[in-house]
Amino acid sequence: MKAPRRRITYLAWGLASVDLLLFGGAIVLSVLIGSAVVPGHTNLSLVQGVGSAFLIGSFSGIGALIASRRSENPIGWLFLAVALSLCLNDAADGYSVYGGIIAPGALPGPAYVKWFANLTSAGGFAALPLLLAIFPNGRLVSPRWQWLLYVIAAALLLGVSTGAVHPGSLGGLPLDNPFGLSEAAAAIDALANITPALLVLGYFGGVASIIVRLRRSHGSERQQLKWFVYSASIAVVMLFAAILSPEDLNDVAWSVALPSLGLIPLATAMSVLRYRLYDIDVLIRRTLIYAGVSAVLLVAYVGGVALFQTLLAPFTAGSGIAVAASTLAAVALFQPVRSRIQRTVDRRFYRSKYDADRTLDAFAARLREQIDLGALEGELLAVVDETLQPARASVWLRR
Repeated sequence: MKAPRRRITYLAWGLASVDLLLFGGAIVLSVLIGSAVVPGHTNLSLVQGVGSAFLIGSFSGIGALIASRRSENPIGWLFLAVALSLCLNDAADGYSVYGGIIAPGALPGPAYVKWFANLTSAGGFAALPLLLAIFPNGRLVSPRWQWLLYVIAAALLLGVSTGAVHPGSLGGLPLDNPFGLSEAAAAIDALANITPALLVLGYFGGVASIIVRLRRSHGSERQQLKWFVYSASIAVVMLFAAILSPEDLNDVAWSVALPSLGLIPLATAMSVLRYRLYDIDVLIRRTLIYAGVSAVLLVAYVGGVALFQTLLAPFTAGSGIAVAASTLAAVALFQPVRSRIQRTVDRRFYRSKYDADRTLDAFAARLREQIDLGALEGELLAVVDETLQPARASVWLRR
């Protein structure tokens, strides 16, 4: 058993190493292209490079870790495939741009390389609905969900086949598809238009699958699903923020939003490997509390600045007193707002903990006034039974 396990480990980490080598080549080509096309683009390229490195490293490293330790679970191999697809696409893009536009003739076959990159990138779109369908144990919710795999496979097959023979330029570059069938362009376009609909159906099916699992789950599986939903929610919020960002900040917003997808493999590793599994409840609770506090204080600060500037404009002449007053008001509001939001979150999402805390607070208040030892013993047992619900509880007192 040790030899097959060792070979699986070598294969998994070997694929991760190939991903990193391809990504390194893509970075080198990107620097060459950036210096040739946009000389002043260094800072943004650095941000994009760091974000891409986090995304690639997350998918490849976590994929290798899961595949080497849980080789029977296809999620690790799926992450490795996604990382390989991203790296091949980035490296092939840089190769085709440099060899076909920047320095024509310097590299052989740029159009063929770009064509291959388009085919590999198509698999990335089908990876997320597939992950939703098989998370966390690598199997479907039930055999009745087999249709979801057929939808994802059909979308992948149509996307790859139509992209392989679609006539015209490749990825917006002035490079024509060497295998394009111009005489069948209308039929290819018709088939290509079906692919987005299938993908949307696959995504909705994947989300529905996660919801069904969450409703049926309990114990460790429920904690695993919480980790995944938490990371996916952060990624979705970041992507929506990038979509709604102003045009002048769009590039920077996407440079930050896309790497947030790398949180999904990290959370998946915590789930599949069951490392600090139950910490997710604390993480969700603190996120809800501090996100609410930040939103309330931001609104209060911006509203306070506008209000104080309006009221004090005749006296201060824009001296900054309004900003200082709003800052002090926000600082003063922090603790009351935090306490109120924390009580609301606990009451709404952590009812059992909220009730236990209230019971303990009430018991502490009575404890200060209780002098009868027998009554105190009875109250203590009642509080323990209500908050912890043990099978049996007793109090031992040393006389």
